[in-house]
Formats: sequence, structure tokens, C-alpha cells
Amino acid sequence: MCLEKEIVLKKYFEQKYFTQVNYLTSNEFGVIERQSYYPNDSSDNSFVCDPDPIFDVASLTKVFVGAYLTVIALQEQRLKIDDEIVPKVTVEMLLNHTSGIISWLPLYLMKKDIAISKMKNVDLSHYGKRVYSDIGLMLLGQKIEEIYNENLMSLWKKKIFTPLKLQSCGFRTMLSNPNEMFVPTSFDNPYEKKLALNSGEELKEHFVWRNYRIQGECNDGNCHFYWGGVSAHAGLFSSINDMAILIKSFWNQNFFDQYWAKKYLGFTPGNVMDLGLNQTFGHHGFTGCSFALDPETKKFMVFLSNRQWHGLGVDGNYPAWKNCVRELIKDFF
Repeated sequence: MCLEKEIVLKKYFEQKYFTQVNYLTSNEFGVIERQSYYPNDSSDNSFVCDPDPIFDVASLTKVFVGAYLTVIALQEQRLKIDDEIVPKVTVEMLLNHTSGIISWLPLYLMKKDIAISKMKNVDLSHYGKRVYSDIGLMLLGQKIEEIYNENLMSLWKKKIFTPLKLQSCGFRTMLSNPNEMFVPTSFDNPYEKKLALNSGEELKEHFVWRNYRIQGECNDGNCHFYWGGVSAHAGLFSSINDMAILIKSFWNQNFFDQYWAKKYLGFTPGNVMDLGLNQTFGHHGFTGCSFALDPETKKFMVFLSNRQWHGLGVDGNYPAWKNCVRELIKDFF
């Protein structure tokens, strides 16, 4: 690792932003830099002593499961971009987060019929405007299962995992890797727990929070409790090597038609990602993960971390890992 980047990472480690980071940059000719960084303390159980551990990549799932499977369905003509998933809400709107579908709900606190109904509510004040939505990608995932008459995990394994020869990327129950290879994310999830308790939804009788160290288990509450660990919005785990393979598939014309790929796979443009990279697109994951790519130069970066581990700061939020990412990639793109 070059000294400058080592200084950057050390600074954020000392400020307790995370306990483990894997970082990779690449271009069309191959990997430029790949680093795994964690404390030199064998008594610390907050990280995995392995150069290629497996991270909960949280909302990167939206791209590599939700968007990837949707584009494949478009290419196979199983789906049309203007198909309505709920009245007046199209596939394109769900991909672009302009549907007006509510951003988030604690579905696991609701009775199933109520949850299904609330997921389909459209906020007309947000209709046609970009408002990020977990729920929208859940609906898209349900539609994909419906048109193929097959569950999401099976589809992802068949259409993405197997063709790309991935080894350590997938939903937890499809991966044979031992739990010790998975980077722990947090002890429960106090941020989401607070949101859920303040949502106005009545707590289910006998509902049990996860008052334990979350490792090898999806950190996202809706994915874990409501969807059983498999969803189009969260639930994917990956090593950095497999994440690089997934990103490279963007340019594989035998895998993706470039029209669909460039228009719909990277639905978060760089200026929205808050990384100062207007020519790129990519996505962030709540657990402390990011990727960004430049579709023209074929450069990309991946940053995986466990920024929730040290808990909430005095402001009630987890550390802003994007500050670290900005410093690491400032001269790359």
C-alpha cells in the first residue's frame, strides 16, 4: 500500500470509523491496487484475519441483484421498461427511485397483509422525483420472482453466480464459507431499531431484537426478519475479488447489452453519490461499502468496510465512511 493511502486509512481507523477495510482499484487491463487493512491485534474479534474476507454489502444488493436481474429480464423480453409494477409505477421508475413509493418501513413489525398494502402506497408529492427507496427494489424483486416463477436466490445463482464463476458472493444460505470468514457488522442495529420504534408501528407481540453480534447474517432488518435473508434491496455478501468480477461484467457484451447496462445498471450517478465524481456511477451500502465506475475509461473502485461496528456517534449516526472513500480515490478517476 502506498504511504499516502496507509496514512488515510490509519487516520480513519484511529477515529473508529471501522475495524476492517478492503479496497481495490482497477482498469480494463487489471487490478491497479488491492489492499486489506485491519488492526494488528489477535485478541480483537471485530475483524477477520484473512486478506479476502466476506462483507455484508447491504444496498449494493440493489445493483447486483435488483438491477442486474431486471436488466437480464429486459434483455430476455420477460419484462418491459414501461411495465407497471403497481398502478402508474413503472419498472424504470423503480430503478431510478422516482416512483413515489415510500423509502422505508419496518415491515417486520407489521402483519403481512398490512405490510403488503403499505409497500404499494405512492406518495404523490414525491412522484416523478428522485427519492431513494428500499421498498421500491423489494417490489421489483417480487416482480422478477413472479415473471420467472422462481425465487430470487435461485435466479441469482442461475443467471449471475454460476455464469460469472463467483465463489464468495451471494446470499448467506447459498455460501458454504464458514462464519468466521464473514466480517462482523455490529452488535444489533441501534440505528434501525430506533427508526422502527419511532415509526408509529405497533411492536409485534414477542418480537425479539438481535441483541447479539451480527456476523454472517444480514444486518438489514427488513431483509433478515421479513424476507428471510433474501431480497433485491439487501442481503448480498461478497469478497472484494468477487465484487470486482461483478463490476467487470458491466462491460461484458456477452452478458449485458450495453444499451441496457449503461442506462439502468448504474442508477446512482456520481454527483448523487457525494464523491465528487460526476462522470461515474455506482452505489453505497449502509454497512460501509461503496463502488464507483467510469463507463468510458473502464476504471472502477470498490471499498468494503464495517463502519457500524463501533456503534452510533454522539449525533446518533454511524461514521460517515464516504469521507474516507473520497480521500482514497481523489486522484484515481
